[in-house]
Amino acid sequence: MFKIKTVQVLAVIFIFTMFFSVSCSKNVSDPTPSPTPTPPPVYVDDFTDGDLNNSVSAVTTNNWYATGSSGGSHTGPSISTSDVGSACLAITGTAQAHYGTTIYGGNIVIGTFLMASDTDYLNAFNQTNIKLRVKFEVISAGTGSLSYEIRLSDKDGNALKYVLTPTTGTWQTLTLNFADFEILGGITVTREQILSSLGDMSITINYYSAVLDETADVAVFLDDVSLDSR
Repeated sequence: MFKIKTVQVLAVIFIFTMFFSVSCSKNVSDPTPSPTPTPPPVYVDDFTDGDLNNSVSAVTTNNWYATGSSGGSHTGPSISTSDVGSACLAITGTAQAHYGTTIYGGNIVIGTFLMASDTDYLNAFNQTNIKLRVKFEVISAGTGSLSYEIRLSDKDGNALKYVLTPTTGTWQTLTLNFADFEILGGITVTREQILSSLGDMSITINYYSAVLDETADVAVFLDDVSLDSR
């Protein structure tokens, strides 16, 4: 009889212990995971310092540049305050439709180097977009058409390309997500691979015409450029 009661008491103690343990385990909440920190933006330039050097590259003395296809011409880039009351980058130029057969094309390019040295390329792997203020002006054009694009190129010549559809003559503040950029490169090249070794950023104005050597006169104003994850 004593053994039976002892077994019963032990059974009650065992059940109570199990119930208490389960209850406690249910009431203990899992620790809240720490939020992933947002990487700081990569500030490229706002041109308030008045020079043609951006804030990430030390490769050349003037690392903002302008170029164009054969037959075209350009003035700048230069720092301007006449359009916005504060400093911005400005370029004017003529794109000539010189290359091709049935449809001819030409362009004007404004860009900047992004590598800190000849071998130290900008790693923007954790950034998700590029932010900028830009204004395009068409001073005169023939019978052809204009297109606008922005590219981010890596150390191997691969690039991310985004076709812009601006309202000409108006300042626009743009936030362009890298997920929306076209990948230009081999079939195995990824956006992350390109962003991890950036060497150059450029904006191109293309002019296409069925008339050989027809031209378009354009202007570009640029301000507040950064790579960001917000």
